[in-house]
Amino acid sequence: MSLAVAKTFNPLHVGINVDGKFDQEHVDFEVCFGFAHTKKAAKFICFLPILSLVFQFIVATAMLTFLYYFSILIQLPFCLALIYGIFKEKYRWVLAFLIFGIFGLIFSMCMIILGMTLNY
Repeated sequence: MSLAVAKTFNPLHVGINVDGKFDQEHVDFEVCFGFAHTKKAAKFICFLPILSLVFQFIVATAMLTFLYYFSILIQLPFCLALIYGIFKEKYRWVLAFLIFGIFGLIFSMCMIILGMTLNY
């Protein structure tokens, strides 16, 4: 008689099959009610910052303000790092975009608070 412990299926482990092995194509990683896998959704979403840059370029051209061009030149390498990191699955490149986004949010919040305190 063997005293081996039988493995049981634990539904709390994300991406684990019934046999206890990790599967990156598991149904747990589907988003939008099963419409897309997280990899496909990430590849779609990573182009949104580029669309934002195109919109900023159109606005800068229409308003003839060179500050927008400077902003675009700062943002472009980080957006390209995001696309490279997602498509080549080198997620450390995505970290650069996330850190840049966090600093952008902090800077924006500081400008909002400063504008509210100076009554602009």
